[in-house]
Amino acid sequence: MADKRILLGDEAVAQAALDAGIRSALSYPGTPATEIFEYIQRNAPDTVHARWSPNEKVAFEEAIGVSYTGQRAIVSMKHVGLNVAADPFMNAALCEINGGLVLAVADDPGMHSSQNEQDSRFYADFAGIPCLEPATQQECYDMTRAAFEISEAYHIPVMIRLVTRLSHSRSQVKPAPAQKQNALQVKRNPAKWILAPGTSPALQKELLEKNKTLREASQTTQFNRIDDQNADNRIVIVASGVGYNYAREACRLLDVIVPVCKIGCYPFSPQRITAACKKFDTVLVIEDGYPFIERDMCHLLPEGKKIEGKLSGRIPATGELNPGLIARALAHLSGKTWEEPQPPDLPLSLPKRPPSFCQGCSHRDIYTALQEALQQVEAPAVFGDIGCYTLGYLPPFSLIETVVNMGASISMAKGAADAGLKHAVAIIGDSTFLHTGMNSLLAAAASNSPITVIICNNSTTGMTGGQPLHADGEKLKNLVTALGVEPGHVRSLTALPKTVPEMKNIIAEELAYTGTSVCIFSRECIQTMKRKHT
Repeated sequence: MADKRILLGDEAVAQAALDAGIRSALSYPGTPATEIFEYIQRNAPDTVHARWSPNEKVAFEEAIGVSYTGQRAIVSMKHVGLNVAADPFMNAALCEINGGLVLAVADDPGMHSSQNEQDSRFYADFAGIPCLEPATQQECYDMTRAAFEISEAYHIPVMIRLVTRLSHSRSQVKPAPAQKQNALQVKRNPAKWILAPGTSPALQKELLEKNKTLREASQTTQFNRIDDQNADNRIVIVASGVGYNYAREACRLLDVIVPVCKIGCYPFSPQRITAACKKFDTVLVIEDGYPFIERDMCHLLPEGKKIEGKLSGRIPATGELNPGLIARALAHLSGKTWEEPQPPDLPLSLPKRPPSFCQGCSHRDIYTALQEALQQVEAPAVFGDIGCYTLGYLPPFSLIETVVNMGASISMAKGAADAGLKHAVAIIGDSTFLHTGMNSLLAAAASNSPITVIICNNSTTGMTGGQPLHADGEKLKNLVTALGVEPGHVRSLTALPKTVPEMKNIIAEELAYTGTSVCIFSRECIQTMKRKHT
């Protein structure tokens, strides 16, 4: 494949993985990373195994298994998904990776569809693995191809870090010639794969040596460079990822030439950075996410050097960056005049349109029944979870009181009930239950904690586009029973407007039960149903 293509950043990563000869792609859906795996599923040949995993931890462990066989794997997830996969992710850095193992993580500055803004570069630094941060869709492709080579050269996992704006925007990408898949080749060496007190200390030392070598190699990588380094200016910009694009655009808007030190590969060489910045008075650090580079710059550069960025307050500490924000900061530092573009005057103020359930969504009927049932008890508490049903915290229902992370609804309800709270209700989706809710229910059932769990079973992962479930219908009910919930308190019913009174009665009966009960209310997602009939 040599023709240029118009691709999302996510799709460029996916195409690069296919062209790199992957054997497997693993993922759990989560915006803004979902399109990576979906593209692979649509375009992969039969020789590529691509199937959704129950959660990110399982996905990463599967990818490690593929690497063990000497074949290549990519695992993709959003930033908070890496929290779930953190255990195998951290430990995989100590293993002697065989086939290339690449982790593509999409962060979400501005929290367009996430609980927080966490920056995955800190995870890479914490684990001691290389991280590549593309600035363009072409770099998404090129860096992913390079990541597999780095992984196999240094026997280490490699992270590709994207952000929402890059993941979900399109540009031209020119692919390179595709590679063949690696042959199945297991290199049996338990001393490099068994992490135990007798083996891990030596592996930890090897990891530190790899990091030293990687830092030295970053001095010559094409992904770290200095533009306009001889420009006659007292300011230098250090930028990473899409922040590099914003820096170049800000210079154009202000009509100034400022040297830009681009960082796209971590760990970066401190010598190269200090050499690039030593002759300038002021260093402006631009990065979309946390002040990861800026933090290090404060230690690397000599005292008295002016370092501006998120820590100094020159750049907003939260939210997405854009060229205007960078132009404002650069204008202040360079003495230029910058007038913020004003939005056009609208003839009238437009009404706000908060998110709401789809028309015909089964969650509406479930919440109606729950709302009516809770009116009959004193001081109930509803613990929510991550999914479409999170909208239950908004009017007209305004029922959910907490949403923290995937699967937390059941654990939090159990903790509150064990502490004495009566009428603790957990509401969770089927996919989220299978993701991380099962362990929580296992714990609740083992102690028969007095909680009522409602599983909204719409037969899909609805919030991220309708991906399939690993257990549905009767299998889901049997799974709940197998986890220890008394069969008589595992109730199921189809969620329809006409069954609202019956659902209400079921919930009311289980609220009166002083033990763990589960109500499974089912009807297929209206959106996936529509797609089947169009």
